[in-house]
Amino acid sequence: MKIRLLLFAIAVSVSSISFGQTRTSDSDNDLKEKAMELTEEMTSYLNLSDSQVERLKVLNYSFMQKKEEFVKANISPEDRAAKVKAFEERHTATIKQILDNEQFEKFQTKYSNMKLEKANQVKKK
Repeated sequence: MKIRLLLFAIAVSVSSISFGQTRTSDSDNDLKEKAMELTEEMTSYLNLSDSQVERLKVLNYSFMQKKEEFVKANISPEDRAAKVKAFEERHTATIKQILDNEQFEKFQTKYSNMKLEKANQVKKK
Protein backbone atom coordinates (compact mmCIF):
# COMPACT_ATOMS: atom_id res chain seq x y z
CA MET A 1 0.00 0.00 0.00
CA LYS A 2 2.82 2.39 0.87
CA ILE A 3 4.51 1.64 -2.45
CA ARG A 4 1.30 2.43 -4.35
CA LEU A 5 0.92 5.68 -2.46
CA LEU A 6 4.53 6.58 -3.16
CA LEU A 7 4.14 5.74 -6.87
CA PHE A 8 0.96 7.81 -7.02
CA ALA A 9 2.74 10.80 -5.44
CA ILE A 10 5.60 10.49 -7.92
CA ALA A 11 3.15 10.27 -10.83
CA VAL A 12 1.33 13.41 -9.65
CA SER A 13 4.63 15.26 -9.27
CA VAL A 14 5.79 14.28 -12.74
CA SER A 15 2.43 15.26 -14.23
CA SER A 16 2.48 18.69 -12.62
CA ILE A 17 6.06 19.31 -13.77
CA SER A 18 5.15 18.26 -17.31
CA PHE A 19 2.08 20.50 -17.26
CA GLY A 20 4.18 23.47 -16.13
CA GLN A 21 6.65 22.90 -18.94
CA THR A 22 3.83 22.66 -21.47
CA ARG A 23 2.35 25.95 -20.25
CA THR A 24 5.76 27.65 -20.56
CA SER A 25 6.20 26.13 -23.98
CA ASP A 26 2.74 27.32 -25.07
CA SER A 27 3.50 30.82 -23.79
CA ASP A 28 6.84 30.82 -25.59
CA ASN A 29 5.15 29.68 -28.79
CA ASP A 30 2.59 32.48 -28.45
CA LEU A 31 5.41 35.00 -28.06
CA LYS A 32 7.20 33.59 -31.10
CA GLU A 33 3.98 33.80 -33.09
CA LYS A 34 3.37 37.42 -32.05
CA ALA A 35 6.95 38.32 -32.90
CA MET A 36 6.62 36.65 -36.29
CA GLU A 37 3.38 38.52 -37.01
CA LEU A 38 5.02 41.81 -36.08
CA THR A 39 8.02 41.04 -38.28
CA GLU A 40 5.75 40.09 -41.20
CA GLU A 41 3.81 43.33 -40.80
CA MET A 42 7.03 45.32 -40.72
CA THR A 43 8.29 43.43 -43.79
CA SER A 44 5.21 44.36 -45.78
CA TYR A 45 5.17 48.09 -45.09
CA LEU A 46 8.93 48.66 -44.87
CA ASN A 47 10.05 46.44 -47.77
CA LEU A 48 12.75 44.76 -45.69
CA SER A 49 15.71 42.84 -47.04
CA ASP A 50 16.22 39.20 -46.00
CA SER A 51 19.00 40.28 -43.65
CA GLN A 52 16.78 42.88 -41.99
CA VAL A 53 13.96 40.34 -41.61
CA GLU A 54 16.25 37.88 -39.83
CA ARG A 55 17.61 40.53 -37.47
CA LEU A 56 14.13 41.86 -36.70
CA LYS A 57 12.76 38.36 -36.01
CA VAL A 58 15.29 37.97 -33.21
CA LEU A 59 14.79 41.52 -31.95
CA ASN A 60 10.98 41.32 -31.98
CA TYR A 61 11.00 37.99 -30.17
CA SER A 62 13.27 39.46 -27.51
CA PHE A 63 10.92 42.45 -27.29
CA MET A 64 7.89 40.20 -26.76
CA GLN A 65 9.70 38.22 -24.07
CA LYS A 66 10.68 41.37 -22.20
CA LYS A 67 7.14 42.78 -22.40
CA GLU A 68 5.85 39.52 -20.96
CA GLU A 69 8.35 39.79 -18.10
CA PHE A 70 7.10 43.30 -17.34
CA VAL A 71 3.49 42.14 -17.34
CA LYS A 72 4.27 39.31 -14.92
CA ALA A 73 6.57 41.37 -12.69
CA ASN A 74 5.34 42.20 -9.22
CA ILE A 75 5.97 45.94 -9.46
CA SER A 76 3.84 49.05 -9.26
CA PRO A 77 2.09 50.31 -12.40
CA GLU A 78 4.30 53.42 -12.34
CA ASP A 79 7.51 51.36 -12.19
CA ARG A 80 6.20 49.06 -14.90
CA ALA A 81 5.38 52.01 -17.17
CA ALA A 82 8.85 53.51 -16.63
CA LYS A 83 10.57 50.20 -17.37
CA VAL A 84 8.47 49.61 -20.48
CA LYS A 85 9.15 53.12 -21.76
CA ALA A 86 12.92 52.75 -21.25
CA PHE A 87 12.90 49.36 -22.93
CA GLU A 88 10.83 50.63 -25.87
CA GLU A 89 13.35 53.44 -26.36
CA ARG A 90 16.23 50.94 -26.49
CA HIS A 91 14.21 48.73 -28.83
CA THR A 92 13.54 51.66 -31.16
CA ALA A 93 17.22 52.63 -31.13
CA THR A 94 18.15 49.09 -32.16
CA ILE A 95 15.54 49.13 -34.93
CA LYS A 96 17.07 52.38 -36.17
CA GLN A 97 20.40 50.58 -36.55
CA ILE A 98 18.77 47.85 -38.64
CA LEU A 99 16.65 50.04 -40.96
CA ASP A 100 17.77 52.63 -43.46
CA ASN A 101 16.66 56.27 -42.95
CA GLU A 102 13.56 56.04 -45.17
CA GLN A 103 12.42 52.79 -43.56
CA PHE A 104 12.96 54.19 -40.09
CA GLU A 105 10.87 57.28 -40.88
CA LYS A 106 8.02 55.03 -42.06
CA PHE A 107 8.42 52.93 -38.93
CA GLN A 108 8.30 55.97 -36.66
CA THR A 109 5.20 57.33 -38.39
CA LYS A 110 3.33 54.04 -38.11
CA TYR A 111 4.51 53.44 -34.54
CA SER A 112 3.45 56.96 -33.48
CA ASN A 113 0.03 56.47 -35.03
CA MET A 114 -0.36 53.11 -33.28
CA LYS A 115 0.54 54.65 -29.91
CA LEU A 116 -2.00 57.45 -30.44
CA GLU A 117 -4.72 54.96 -31.35
CA LYS A 118 -3.93 52.85 -28.29
CA ALA A 119 -3.97 55.93 -26.03
CA ASN A 120 -7.34 56.96 -27.46
CA GLN A 121 -8.75 53.50 -26.84
CA VAL A 122 -7.59 53.61 -23.23
CA LYS A 123 -9.19 57.04 -22.74
CA LYS A 124 -12.52 55.76 -24.11
CA LYS A 125 -12.60 52.93 -21.56
